[in-house]
Amino acid sequence: MDHELHILRHAKSASPAEAESDFHRLLKPRGERDATRIGRHMVENGWRPDTVIASPAARARHTVELVLAAFDGVPPSIVWKEQMYLAELSDLLAIIRGADESARRMLIVGHNPGLTVLAQCLGDVGDAGDRLVLATGTLIRLGVDTTWADIKTARHRVLDIVHPKGLA
Repeated sequence: MDHELHILRHAKSASPAEAESDFHRLLKPRGERDATRIGRHMVENGWRPDTVIASPAARARHTVELVLAAFDGVPPSIVWKEQMYLAELSDLLAIIRGADESARRMLIVGHNPGLTVLAQCLGDVGDAGDRLVLATGTLIRLGVDTTWADIKTARHRVLDIVHPKGLA
């Protein structure tokens, strides 16, 4: 396995009515707890990302900050990409294909429906593929046997699907 791709949907956020715009929606207290749990789980399992590519929307940004706060030492590089905000499959694939090949483990953080479609198209989830939906705060970890530049919508091995509700 050449690379690992971690796909994380932002944690639970406020409703659109509670923010000045969709882009500025903040995390709810549950979302803050969930993002912290995911970060701790990643640390406990040695899943430190080499690079993070994320939406700059407030809820995604705060999710990234809370997840990475669990890690000691120098934080991984973070690239805030406007294109990640409400990105479609083609946008997400282009972003991944443009990633630095020296990053063995990449974490992408963004929004639905794009991230769910990405996980369905990349992950070998069998018959459940079209029913897989990334709930808020859910992390899916894929083993990718190609370079980032060559990633295709083939079925890459699903290593883990982590739901924050199932974590202590």
